[in-house]
Amino acid sequence: FFFFFQAEDGIRDVERSRGLGDVYKRQIQTSVSKSLHSRPLPNSKTVDEILIQLRGESPELNLGDNITVAVSYGIAKAIARGKGLPLYKYISCCQRNSSSFGEVSRIPKLMLTCLRGGKTNNSKFKFTKFMFIYEGAIGKHNVVKDVNLLYSTARKQLAAGKQGEAGIKTVSGSFVCLMDTIGEALKILEESIKASKLPNVKIGIVCNAGEVFNEGSGKYEMEGPKSQFDCSQMVEYYMKFLNEHPLVCYLEDPMAEKNLPGWHELAARMRAEKGDIDIGCNNCFGNSAKKIGELTTFKIPEGFPEEKKQEEEYTTKYEELNAEKFLPHIVTADTNKLSTLTGMIDLANSLESRKIEERMNLLVSDYDFETEDSSVIDLAFGIRAKYVNVSGL
Repeated sequence: FFFFFQAEDGIRDVERSRGLGDVYKRQIQTSVSKSLHSRPLPNSKTVDEILIQLRGESPELNLGDNITVAVSYGIAKAIARGKGLPLYKYISCCQRNSSSFGEVSRIPKLMLTCLRGGKTNNSKFKFTKFMFIYEGAIGKHNVVKDVNLLYSTARKQLAAGKQGEAGIKTVSGSFVCLMDTIGEALKILEESIKASKLPNVKIGIVCNAGEVFNEGSGKYEMEGPKSQFDCSQMVEYYMKFLNEHPLVCYLEDPMAEKNLPGWHELAARMRAEKGDIDIGCNNCFGNSAKKIGELTTFKIPEGFPEEKKQEEEYTTKYEELNAEKFLPHIVTADTNKLSTLTGMIDLANSLESRKIEERMNLLVSDYDFETEDSSVIDLAFGIRAKYVNVSGL
């Protein structure tokens, strides 16, 4: 009985903090509750297996991602409370398949969406998100105070622009970018960081280059149809861009998901010349460990003795085999796509089990709207993600 009420509380926490409507709540209280009520639920893996089974075998229940997230993380909260553990410690125990909690080995960097561009926001330029990356050490900095300072400073920078207060529009805790160019948008973040005098803040960008990729021509329309870049020109564009904006330390989806040779060229160039920049990938992988394995596991040409591996023939064969393979630094995992806690843990474990030279880090991304649900922060700590992205202040 104790667990039942804890589970109800946990699910209500997630419902309330994510603003789920009455339709979702009724589905959870009726269909899902009835399916789970009489079953033993010793751990999150069992709960998530039942949820996935219900989604596959009972389509009439219409268990979408919102409901699955609420139930999976709500019951995880209940189990953690029953064990007397904070949620992040429980998640860490699940990942390590252990009843004891190991010390936190990494503090995730906090990504805060400040400006939004792209087609969906009727912006003139193409990049989708501009983010502050907060690297302040917890315990040594007042995170809430610093974040408030960054956003208030950014708002002042926007109000001082040519459109004044009329140029300030907000969506999901961040500002819609009404500037004409990418450079103007970046200047807002750069000046905000400078004015805040915070030494531990950098900039990340979600490029979402698939929006400007013309599959027919194989080129990118960064400035419209009259100005098209091929793969090599896009690579040079990014290299120049990063040289001009040294605060930028993260680019996500800088190439289109249908342009794998472009990914191959950019990832190799960045690893060779820009070791301090993280390249993240979201759209190509679709949160699938199988897809990640297919695209990032490089093949070795067969039939070459060791002494021949330095020769041009081997290099040519290697490039042919791996022309559509690439190795980004970061894999983005969305809680609304990998909708169960177990799914997230499995993805994290699959990345950690790779060969050292082929390992990638995780970025945990929450729903693309404002929420008071802090589960994503617990998740990032629990699975030792490098970044956690939340939707604004």
